[in-house]
Amino acid sequence: MRRLVPAVGVAVACLALAASAAAMTYRGSGSDDPQMRVRLQLGTDETVAFEYADVLVDCSNGESLRQPGAEHLASLNELGRFRDAISEEVEGGSAASSVRGRVGARKARGTVSFDLVYAGGECHSGSVAWKAKRKKPLTARGGGRSGCPAAAGGRLC
Repeated sequence: MRRLVPAVGVAVACLALAASAAAMTYRGSGSDDPQMRVRLQLGTDETVAFEYADVLVDCSNGESLRQPGAEHLASLNELGRFRDAISEEVEGGSAASSVRGRVGARKARGTVSFDLVYAGGECHSGSVAWKAKRKKPLTARGGGRSGCPAAAGGRLC
């Protein structure tokens, strides 16, 4: 029985690490536009779920406004890079979005573009650079200076 207890402890620790590595989340913003939010989630099957919001576009009528952005699904290649493009018909026109990026162990970066064509005009974001950092899982954050472990609702001590 004494040999089983350490083995169970190691197994529980391995399961906790596997769960935290199951989906790594990166959060960030546009490099020159902090109002544009970026989030990407890297799955264990090398898929990337990328979304961005509040992208600034310049329109042919002289207005600059924020668009809701888009959600992309892509596959990560062996170099840690991904790309995706989507387009859809919207009321009175069409919208298109493209993303490309590179994912590292702690940081991700890339570019997005958003285009909207409507009756009487069009809006374009151009190529917008973005960057994001990996969000550490709660178990890896620790408790800060006091040494108290962190918990979902705050500190335990």
